[in-house]
Amino acid sequence: MAKIKGNNVRVSIGTDLMLCTKELTFNFNTGTENVTDACSGNWDENLPTTNSWDVSGSMWYDNAVASGADYEDLMDAYLAQSELTITCQLETGTEWSGLGYLTNLSPTGGTAGSYVEVSVSFIGTGEIS
Repeated sequence: MAKIKGNNVRVSIGTDLMLCTKELTFNFNTGTENVTDACSGNWDENLPTTNSWDVSGSMWYDNAVASGADYEDLMDAYLAQSELTITCQLETGTEWSGLGYLTNLSPTGGTAGSYVEVSVSFIGTGEIS
């Protein structure tokens, strides 16, 4: 089995690129409902309900993104609770894209000459394709 590279993980508002991530976790989740009854014996029984997704990761603080968007734009999007487009593309050509909201924005570091890293979390709204 060959390992697959991830690349082009990005977040945008409309067509304005907001960030490219350094690392990323893309979670696909399925809710369940416990349907255990007297006929279930000693085991819980569950059925799937709704699907959801969320993304977390980190990026370098960048005040000069080529598209003209920067960290301040990301902060503005957070404060305005703007709907964002989140896209993840793999080396194989597989791509997932959907709409979501920024739920956490945490800059860290930047002491003693080190670079500032920003941790971000998003929650998806609606279907991902």
